[in-house]
Amino acid sequence: MSNRLAAVAPLPARKPRGALLLSFACGLAMLLAPGLASAREAPSSFAELAKRVAPAVVNISSTQWIAPDSEEVQSLISRDSTRRKAVRPAPKTRDDRAARHVLSLGSGFIIDPSGLIVTNDHVIENAHSVKVTLADNTVLEGSIVGRDPRSDLALIRVKAGHPLPIVDWGNSDAAEVGDWLMVIGNPYGLGGSVSTGIVSARGRNIDAGPYGDYIQTDAAINRGNSGGPVFNMAGQVIGISTVIFSPNGGSVGIGFATPASLARPVIEALKRDGRVVRGFIGVEIQEMSPDLAEAMGLRAPFGALVADVTEKSPAADARIRSGDVITRINGTPIPDPRQLQRLVSSLPIGREAPITVLRDGREMTVSVRIVRMPEKLDPIDTGSADAPPVPHNASAVQGMTLVPTDAVKREAVVKPKQSGVMVLDVEPDSPAANVGIDPGDVLVEIDKKPAVRVQEVASQLKTAARNGRKVLVQVVDRDGTRHFLALAPH
Repeated sequence: MSNRLAAVAPLPARKPRGALLLSFACGLAMLLAPGLASAREAPSSFAELAKRVAPAVVNISSTQWIAPDSEEVQSLISRDSTRRKAVRPAPKTRDDRAARHVLSLGSGFIIDPSGLIVTNDHVIENAHSVKVTLADNTVLEGSIVGRDPRSDLALIRVKAGHPLPIVDWGNSDAAEVGDWLMVIGNPYGLGGSVSTGIVSARGRNIDAGPYGDYIQTDAAINRGNSGGPVFNMAGQVIGISTVIFSPNGGSVGIGFATPASLARPVIEALKRDGRVVRGFIGVEIQEMSPDLAEAMGLRAPFGALVADVTEKSPAADARIRSGDVITRINGTPIPDPRQLQRLVSSLPIGREAPITVLRDGREMTVSVRIVRMPEKLDPIDTGSADAPPVPHNASAVQGMTLVPTDAVKREAVVKPKQSGVMVLDVEPDSPAANVGIDPGDVLVEIDKKPAVRVQEVASQLKTAARNGRKVLVQVVDRDGTRHFLALAPH
């Protein structure tokens, strides 16, 4: 994994000194909060604002049982053996393996006097118990009201026996780049800490989830800030610290927060039902890049490209096809896949929605019925990634060694139902490698024609290379995800 990819991850919450720090466990510290549109000048002090809102910010600790052979556990122990002491054997699990007891720390904020607290889902994920420390150091048992891993949000409850101080939601859409903001959280388990900064950017997509539309900030955020509030200068919550960009786990001035505009509807659903019900139409989608737009004959990269359509889904019933570009739903323009995901997930279940698509350069509108998103969307299992010996009928083109899938099915590399041409090997720095094709991928279509015979595929690619044009290739990778690539000839 590259340094860049490794640096963007949910910030584990701070573990107590000597405890094992799980990379996924407790809260990515991300901070970012847009300032209120009316607050443009630098304040002389943040003291009054901090005094007003800090009583509603809490520290959260969760206890989890982690299997001893967990990759996260083993890799972290190997890097820091001093943490072993804090990893205590727990009672035997059903499979008779000793689990390990891990304590993780994060942050949260109270939104209801009865004791409802917002935090990140990864702060309390797999929690055996949850404890909440209020601003006055009162420690209360927490119970999980609801979780939503897709948005990385969760709602927990405590019973204090008296009304608790709260903070209000703000309008994150009103925040502008350059606005002041203030973050409060529990960095490194030190307790309530305040940091300040500005809105560095908006609408960031860092591939940290399907609904990512993060606010970026330069406010200091660290491990343990996860789930904490990001305030505007009016003392309203406009974001929830969720992710940091860091090569070492500490603040380097690049943090990300989930905007209140996305978080609030999720929290309301968790409060009402304990879960979030989202709309679903049954398409796998991907970003439209300039190269893909050129290969498809489009003037600009706009919309959500349909990579695949789920069988017997609403999209299949509406005859949406792989290769269609969704440009509008319910009259709302779709500039990218994130916008489509957000809109579809928020549409009422059972309603019909008009969807506009581009197909072969022509625009058409179909009506799609919105259904409830399945609880679990399993990827297609394409089997082992280990490739068999090169068959005699392999062919090399554009840096790929291609073989018919029939030649490798008996080796369990691809599913029997999966047809196409398999990529057995990819040369470094070749055209195929440069667009992300890997050994084990299966080419399904070439220029919207089924990839059946290796010789035909090779001929199509070579012809396109001679003509100097990009080729639209549909690929099924070894994880079963279909997507399009624009293969540029050399």
